[in-house]
Amino acid sequence: MNARGVKWVLVSNMIELRLYGFGEGTTAYEAFQLDRLTDPDEYARFMLLLSADSLLSGRTLDLLKQSRAEDRDITDNLYHDYKALRLKLIGAVQAADPAIAPLDAIAVAQKILDRVLFIAFAEDTGLLPDNTLSQAFVTRDPYNPRPVWDNFRGLFNAIDKGSDALKIPRYNGGLFRQDDTINALTLPDDVCEGFKTIGDYDFASEVSVTVLGHIFEQSIADVERLQAQARGEETEDAKATGTTGRRKRDGVVYTPDYIARFIVAETLGAHLEESFTGILRAHAKAGADLSDYAAIQWRRKSAELEAWQAYRDRLKTLRIVDPACGSGVFLIMAFDYLKAELGRVNDKIAALQGERHIQDLIDPDSEILTNNLFGVDVNSESIEIAKLSLWIKTARRGKVLDSLSGNLRVGDSLIEDSNFAYLDHAFTWETAFPGVFAEGGFDVVLGNPPYVRMEHLKALKPYLEKRYEVVSDRADLYCYFFERGLRLLKPGGRLGFISSNTFFKTGSGKPLREYLRREATIESVVDFGDLQIFEGVNTTPAILTMKRGSAPTGHDLRFWQLDALPETNFQATWNKAAGPYPQAALGAGSWELENTALRTLRDKIRIGKKTLKDVYGSPLYGIKTGLNAAFVIDSTTKERLCAQDPRSADLLKPFLEGKDLQRWRAEPRGLWLIYIPKNRIEIDDYPAIRDWLLPFKADLEARATKQEWFELQQAQEAYAPHFAAPKISYPHFSQGRKFSFEPQGYFSNDKTYLIPSEDKALLGLLNSTLIWGVLRGICTAMRGGEWRLELRVQYLEQVPIPAWNDSARADLAAASDRASKAAQERLTLQAALTRRIPDLCPPGRDPKLTTRLQEWWTLPDFAAFRAEVKKVFKADIPLAERSAWEDWITRDRTEIARLSAEIAKAETQIDSIVYGLFDLTPDEIALLESVV
Repeated sequence: MNARGVKWVLVSNMIELRLYGFGEGTTAYEAFQLDRLTDPDEYARFMLLLSADSLLSGRTLDLLKQSRAEDRDITDNLYHDYKALRLKLIGAVQAADPAIAPLDAIAVAQKILDRVLFIAFAEDTGLLPDNTLSQAFVTRDPYNPRPVWDNFRGLFNAIDKGSDALKIPRYNGGLFRQDDTINALTLPDDVCEGFKTIGDYDFASEVSVTVLGHIFEQSIADVERLQAQARGEETEDAKATGTTGRRKRDGVVYTPDYIARFIVAETLGAHLEESFTGILRAHAKAGADLSDYAAIQWRRKSAELEAWQAYRDRLKTLRIVDPACGSGVFLIMAFDYLKAELGRVNDKIAALQGERHIQDLIDPDSEILTNNLFGVDVNSESIEIAKLSLWIKTARRGKVLDSLSGNLRVGDSLIEDSNFAYLDHAFTWETAFPGVFAEGGFDVVLGNPPYVRMEHLKALKPYLEKRYEVVSDRADLYCYFFERGLRLLKPGGRLGFISSNTFFKTGSGKPLREYLRREATIESVVDFGDLQIFEGVNTTPAILTMKRGSAPTGHDLRFWQLDALPETNFQATWNKAAGPYPQAALGAGSWELENTALRTLRDKIRIGKKTLKDVYGSPLYGIKTGLNAAFVIDSTTKERLCAQDPRSADLLKPFLEGKDLQRWRAEPRGLWLIYIPKNRIEIDDYPAIRDWLLPFKADLEARATKQEWFELQQAQEAYAPHFAAPKISYPHFSQGRKFSFEPQGYFSNDKTYLIPSEDKALLGLLNSTLIWGVLRGICTAMRGGEWRLELRVQYLEQVPIPAWNDSARADLAAASDRASKAAQERLTLQAALTRRIPDLCPPGRDPKLTTRLQEWWTLPDFAAFRAEVKKVFKADIPLAERSAWEDWITRDRTEIARLSAEIAKAETQIDSIVYGLFDLTPDEIALLESVV
């Protein structure tokens, strides 16, 4: 199943044939009983999937993709019914017993729903009689009419204790344990009909564990929202984006199956492979080649059997934990992996000893659930849903459900002291799992730590500062889970998380980078960049797997940076695409994970050079108003305020926002800033400004920082002389190079930076392909194509400055000046004609321009321009003006093309000069340009 390039795996025991999709796991397959292929329907299914036509043409793969799409549709439909039933059920619980508090009513309703969902699954998979929910609803006693709810109470009791009359074995496990509150309720028939609706779904073939996982994840978020409403807290409306409620506060997101499966394989799988190799080495003759199992020479005749028995014993003592288990997706994947491995081992032992051993008869599901798997989550709802997930996964007819209360625990994995946040959930690991820590800790830690920014968890900061080495003012919650996870492991144990990649490069991530470099042997890194793998949550995810313990000298991890998500076979693509990267190259500074040739080139560019900070100082931040609607005004408002009070002009500064800054030029939009630093004016001395700001007073007073209501939040007063002087400006988010020379004294917002220098050579350097390649390696990449980078100060400070001679510097400055002037001329030309286009709009119609008209020079010819005018303004260009407009369009398009060519020529010259200053060879230039 791990061979490279494989798409499908076919296995058969001559009775059954199974088709596995590579990378889809061992539990996802299509099975064909060979003796049933005489059935026309079964044969048709066989040919649909396994004919040469289907399998080799890609049609079978298309069917797999279709199946995933149908999973999404089923999830949406089932959850719509599930959610509606929960709301109705909560209302019915409160109506039945007004003494039940709202929060308790939610918990009661959720427990009933969990029971219904289990029954719906059980009746479709042979654990309970068919149509159990439907029969409970439709059965009536005409001689003794009573509420249908009584039938469901009886059903719950039968599942708890077993019922021969109903042919229901005893399951229990805690889910159906007697509950006096539930038993005392009387619920209306229409609510009970909702139970039947849930049961009408086909849980045997349509509602997969994946579908249930998505439903459980959505359920956690919705229950939290209901609880907040019950507490009287203000909540946002439910949104499909999943950025509100519990998902935002506690970081609840559902991990896709292929991600969880990959992490399990790279941690649990790697750990087992290492254990098995060690056991083989102990039982084989010294010097045996363990890579060829068939050729191994054993120490004695019984050694092979003893090796497999020792490995089975090792499997049974393995301890795996997810410290933020959510709905249990990682635990389910770990269960699947362990069960498959245990089955393989038992088969091998049986083959070696010629018969099944008594140990083979022990229920592997119970063994794994009670001995191997552990989970903790701060959300009690998550723990109950994780239990339900595992019960559904392992339930078998006649088998009592395993009690999971000892292994799945409610608690805050990071906090042991109840004097700090989450007072009800402080959690001491050694007390909760004494047997595990008596053995030295866990063997494997895996999961998806919560995505929670520290500003949402200020109450935790005093505790974290005292207890964690990775602490930082801006470190997000997931950083602490890495340290906690490694501390939970035995020496040599493995950890695998999918988390944010932001700590690779940010200043707040430095303590975590140092900690991992010191305390862990990093084995694999999958960097998704800005690819979005969590539905409804914007993240920059990465997978990291590692062993506890410092890396040996010369250790290489495996690294894969994705440009696009593989449609299938994530594991196979990883096997092919991942390359080596020396862990020693991961310093405390920014982690620049890339191939060896590119890393060597970056070192050549950087090492031995002064930095921008050394030569020019650090870039300076723009102004944060705290409320742009109040302080940023247009030209019309500016003129009105000055007309009302000429002194207003003293406080008004021409203003740029980040989106106004482009390569080589700024594109002002006529904005003005009301510039009022702290403690500089009496607002009543400026009545027009005061009256303009007064309607915003309440919002201004609500800002996070302390200042007078009419003052800017962060006026950057110390930088005011630099704002007013010529300077180099650039935006915080930059899709491509956007450094510009700004000579007119514009102030700018907090999504901009300035470098207080008029050095045109520096401007050319910053706009060069080489420096953009450097920035691409050290900056955080954001969504938006062409490597939209976040140009934070700490990144720009690292820009290398070459030891340029006077001639090269002068040539670079001259080329930069030509590009700047040509860009400004082009902008002036474009804007002049653009301003005239609204004159073509007939009176009484909206003169708003489309993007095509705003960028009229990109249209192929005058005919296209005329057609766009007619479409937008519902009127043609007047005949008398048509010739003049054609002349203007043709003339200006020609001049714009000439200026664009001049800019391109200057940029080519700049690149040539800069490549020479850094002594790059043609091959190195080609390598750099391949990644920019």
